[in-house]
Amino acid sequence: MALPVMTELFMHKQFREIKPQTIQQLLYMPCRGMMFVTSLYFSFKGTISHMTTPVEFRKNVMQALDILNTKLPKNSHVVLMGLVNADFIYDNMANKLHPIGLLNKNVRYRDMYNWFNCLQIGPCTGWLNSNKTLRKVTTLRANELTDVLKDIARNEKFEFFKLHFIGNPINFVMEQNKINVPDLLEAVDSLHPNQKAQPILADVVWTSLANNLPMEVLGPINRNNKLIKTLFEDQGGH
Repeated sequence: MALPVMTELFMHKQFREIKPQTIQQLLYMPCRGMMFVTSLYFSFKGTISHMTTPVEFRKNVMQALDILNTKLPKNSHVVLMGLVNADFIYDNMANKLHPIGLLNKNVRYRDMYNWFNCLQIGPCTGWLNSNKTLRKVTTLRANELTDVLKDIARNEKFEFFKLHFIGNPINFVMEQNKINVPDLLEAVDSLHPNQKAQPILADVVWTSLANNLPMEVLGPINRNNKLIKTLFEDQGGH
């Protein structure tokens, strides 16, 4: 994302040299941020009763956005990201060997899911579960909450920022068959994207921001990008 030159250059051993008036200017520059939520990752046996309802979800999201409206500079942008639909995990992973079962070929992911759920320590009982009905209920709730985000982005207005929505990149990656499921997920829990998946997901997010939202969301290209690369070589300004 195109950042102000001061925020990139002076983060590198030069922060103390920023003049007070420069800091004041940075404080009032428009911000661009992304807001995503995970409201369905529970380890409780009665996971359905613990799921956030659409009404509760709207209230909580609006409360967070109202706070942002008191903190962000004028003309900022906030992007809401839809919830992931992780119903694809069980069918693709259940019968595969878990890392702790590779030696003796005796522990599969379905065994780990059952163990997680028995002890109520799993990362997501709703989707990492042999109960197909529960997985469908979890997917339905995820879609309902995503619809809430879409409605908020479409209809709610704020004084200090504009609100936008993009779909979840994981679902897009799965729909486009950009990566095999085992290659997408961390081997230990088979739920969270691994390091191999991160650049793929980042590319999907960036493309979505660039192609589906107004140009002002990303802002102008930093005219000092070449200078930054010269000063910091392959660090890319980080």
